[in-house]
Amino acid sequence: MVYLLQAAILWLATVPVQLGMLEASPAGPLAVAGAILFVVGFAFESIGDWQLARFKASAADGQIMDRGLWRYTRHPNYFGDFCMWWGLFGISLGSWRELPAIAGPLLMTFILTRGTGARMTDRRMTARRPQYADYVARTSGFIPLPPKRAPRRRAAGAARADTGAGTSAPPATGSPRRSRSGRAAPPGR
Repeated sequence: MVYLLQAAILWLATVPVQLGMLEASPAGPLAVAGAILFVVGFAFESIGDWQLARFKASAADGQIMDRGLWRYTRHPNYFGDFCMWWGLFGISLGSWRELPAIAGPLLMTFILTRGTGARMTDRRMTARRPQYADYVARTSGFIPLPPKRAPRRRAAGAARADTGAGTSAPPATGSPRRSRSGRAAPPGR
């Protein structure tokens, strides 16, 4: 009874493969694209896990893995898993009758991004490592993208010198400061 939900999820996630085995059709362009996506996903997951294992073996406590694939996505292993499930769907889709099998990769996408995958890992890491917030700010959450630039921070002394006594610094958005009435404050005040 304990594993009933996991068994149901596994069965639903593998429906594309089950239906694909029932249809005898030649491999078309979608199957080839699915196979390529599966291989890319397998490589991403394997390389990400390998990089993380090497990092854990040599990293100091509290250090954040932000090299290799981890520089482009906080979860290369989950992204690889995502690609593999969608690749299997592409491989197995031989006709429109099998289109309802899209429920399998959709379910796995939900689990990996919103369920027990990336979201739960981010919460756990944020709670354990304060510097993880900086990593989150510059690194894509799921789909590999080039890292964002870290926002430039002004020195505390320079910020105080610019604002004067008893006033606040202008908003970081670049919009003009507002007076209490809501109108733009004159420059220099």
